[in-house]
Amino acid sequence: MRKIIFIAIILLSIKMQSQPGFIVPLDTWETVPSGTYIKDIDYVYLPYVGTWKGVLYGREYTFVFQIFPQHLFTNPIGTYYYEDILKAKYEVKDISTGNVIFTTISAVNYEDFCITALGSPNNGRQNFLFRDLTNCANGMTFALFNIPGTTNQLRYGGFTYTDFYIAEGCPYADRYDIPVPIPKNGLIFTKQ
Repeated sequence: MRKIIFIAIILLSIKMQSQPGFIVPLDTWETVPSGTYIKDIDYVYLPYVGTWKGVLYGREYTFVFQIFPQHLFTNPIGTYYYEDILKAKYEVKDISTGNVIFTTISAVNYEDFCITALGSPNNGRQNFLFRDLTNCANGMTFALFNIPGTTNQLRYGGFTYTDFYIAEGCPYADRYDIPVPIPKNGLIFTKQ
């Protein structure tokens, strides 16, 4: 009987450690206690979820957005928190040939999604970080803007390069020589 009680206590303590302590809104900017769940309480990410397509300079860009709810983040000092994260996979096709130029569309794991929302939307603008881990760890940011009066279109813009380091084995000496799989210029994405 003592073994059963002991096992039950261990299982209960493991279950309690895996549950979030506090739930705070997604737009919380202050430091949160370990175990906190930063949750999309207002469902601000929901309008982005799904497949979006846009065309620019003979290329079709496809972004597929997905929410990773209650994703666990830990740090080396042992604290942790959970957060709802909006991420995307993408594909770029040459319209004239139908050839796929870049793709992560078959991604299923969190780590394989190269596009990550930065915070929550602000005044109809959602910022994103694109980290191209397959191409010399090149980083870029862009934004998607709500278009007043429509829920099935977003304006893409605000492309900028971010931090960069030359990864081991990178064949490019200059970051601007690295092929960029996301648009550098503005375009309209339409929800499919």
